[in-house]
Amino acid sequence: MKKILLLLVVFLSFFGAKSQCTIEVTMSSPSWGDNTNWQLLDASGTAVITVANGTYGNGYNDVQSVTSTNPPYTLVVTVNTNSFCDNFPDYSVTVGGVQDVAGQMTTGGSYGGWSARCSRSD
Repeated sequence: MKKILLLLVVFLSFFGAKSQCTIEVTMSSPSWGDNTNWQLLDASGTAVITVANGTYGNGYNDVQSVTSTNPPYTLVVTVNTNSFCDNFPDYSVTVGGVQDVAGQMTTGGSYGGWSARCSRSD
C-alpha cells in the first residue's frame, strides 16, 4: 500500500503540478494617474489584480504581486481619454524576480500585448 501511495504522489507531482512564481507589477509616474486603469488577467481571463480609474493621484509608485497559479498572464493597461488626460504611466512586470517587460503609455488607449509564464514548461 505504501508503494502505491508513493507512486501516486510522484505521478501527481510530476504531471499535475505547474511551477509557481511571483508576478510583480509596478505602475508609476511622477505625474497624474487618475485616468489609469489596469488588470492582470490569468489564462481564463479572470482578473487577479485590478486597479480602477481614480486610484492614483499626482505622483505614485504602486507595486502589486500575485503568486502564479494559472499561467499565462496578460497585463492590460487602459488610459481613459474621454476628458483631459495627462496620464502617462510607466509599467514594469517581473516574473520570478526577473524583469520581463517594461514601458510607458505615451498616448491614451490600451496596452495588452504581453503575457508571461513562470517557466518554459508551463
